[in-house]
Amino acid sequence: MRTPRMLLALVVHLALVGYAAAQEWPSRPLTMVVPFAAGGGADLLGRILAPPLSNCWASRSRLKTLAAEAG
Repeated sequence: MRTPRMLLALVVHLALVGYAAAQEWPSRPLTMVVPFAAGGGADLLGRILAPPLSNCWASRSRLKTLAAEAG
């Protein structure tokens, strides 16, 4: 009983792995979200890292700063 289940799981797994490997990633521009105000250390680090990541992944990347609102 256990062997047919294992065999079925293996076949399904191999079929899905082939499908996942066929997808191109990333298909859209990447968005880096910095959860702090613009001009801070985290924003600076994000702006420094965005161009090398774009070159590495052969895709555009954009930086979005979202300052938290107190209130």
